[in-house]
Amino acid sequence: MIDVYAVKIEKDEIITQFNKLFSLLFPEKRDDDAKNLPLIKDLYSGVGYALIRQIISKKFDCHPSQIKILKDFSGKPYCKPFKSCHFNISHSVEWVVCAFDKDPVGIDIQKIVNIPRDRMDMIVLRFFHKYEQIQYFNLKEKEKENFFFKQWALKESYIKFIGKGLRIPLQSFSAFLDQNGRGSISDGVHIRYFQQYDIDSNYKLVACSANSSFPLSVKKISIPYITKI
Repeated sequence: MIDVYAVKIEKDEIITQFNKLFSLLFPEKRDDDAKNLPLIKDLYSGVGYALIRQIISKKFDCHPSQIKILKDFSGKPYCKPFKSCHFNISHSVEWVVCAFDKDPVGIDIQKIVNIPRDRMDMIVLRFFHKYEQIQYFNLKEKEKENFFFKQWALKESYIKFIGKGLRIPLQSFSAFLDQNGRGSISDGVHIRYFQQYDIDSNYKLVACSANSSFPLSVKKISIPYITKI
């Protein structure tokens, strides 16, 4: 069964928990090295890695500091020394999300922001598949924004699942979600599945996996849980 987690980021809470987060992310460094780290906003992605360490430590009964997060040749993160776990992380403004499974997974979250309609149309024409373009331009004006961000999250989750980044052009494939937020895509050999989750009305969240055993809901985790060592 795939697990999907989400952490809502509160800036004041990040600052309060900074020292614990630093110790968890960089156990080999001293606390006074914290001044050399990036700005607080750059730690948001670190929250995802801290969360992954806690998840793996619970599943494999080990201390979070024993877990090393590395990246393969394509830049996709993986866990050492545990090879039987796969994960993917995404973050957007207030939320950090991750998917975890024994098989490869992908996940993406997009904040719905105001984009001028002519600019959104241009993005669709440049990065969306022709079938997605047809559906987009046939929608009513008020429905286009919702479709755009949902579709962008879907496409990003698939690319992150594959682990090849933008070496797979966004416009080279298409997939759609049904009214229940489910969908699939086939490359002629394999089928990949999608699941959308509603955790915040201002965001679109989609997970991708080689199997369809998605959970019914997202597990919401607090910052104190992540920094608990």
